[in-house]
Parts: sequence; structure tokens; C-alpha cells
Amino acid sequence: MVIVYLLFERIAKRRISMKKILAAVMMAIISGSASAGTAGFAFLQVPVGARAVAMGGAFTSIPGDPMGLYWNPATLAGMQEQMFTSTYTGYLMDMQAGFVGWVNPSGEDLVGVSVNYFY
Repeated sequence: MVIVYLLFERIAKRRISMKKILAAVMMAIISGSASAGTAGFAFLQVPVGARAVAMGGAFTSIPGDPMGLYWNPATLAGMQEQMFTSTYTGYLMDMQAGFVGWVNPSGEDLVGVSVNYFY
């Protein structure tokens, strides 16, 4: 309690604005909760595609591969033909992960649909 009082006393002497104090408190809260909640949406951290995993996840700039639906959709812009891809990974304890993607360029547009599952 004494520490809080001394902190506010110093703030009052320096005439730090309330906006700066609020910004500092919000930054502390946000940075403190950055590592919390690691259990939800675990399938988003399971990498997709053997080639991308072999490259250590450095797959964001490889053009013309339908796995770009997962890694970086902007790399699909140069595709000239329709492509379909799928992956499946079986883990221990009956956990399974998979990815299915389809890319169809038509004229100047491109349609891509993907499903990523983990159960």
C-alpha cells in the first residue's frame, strides 16, 4: 500500500498526465497476458505441408503452391491453373490434423478455399 502511495505521490509531483498513466497500465496488462491462453485453437500452430515444414516454416514467399492458402495467400496471385492439395498427419493418442485446399484462377480473379482441422 505504501508503494502505491509513493508511486502516486511521484506522479503528482511530476504532473504526468492521466493519459500517459493509462497507456502505461494498458501496455503492462497487454504484455503480461501475451503468453496466457495457449490451450485454445491449438490447430493453428500445427504446420501444414511437408515442404513447408522441411523449410522450417519459411514458406511465406514460395509462389505457385496451393499450400499458400495456409502460409501466405498473396503467393497464389501468379497461379495459372487449377490445383488441389491435401495433407493428413496422425499424432499420438488418436489426434489427427489435416488440411484441404483448392485454388481456381479465372481471368484476373482467383478463388481459393481451404479447411484446416485438428481433432
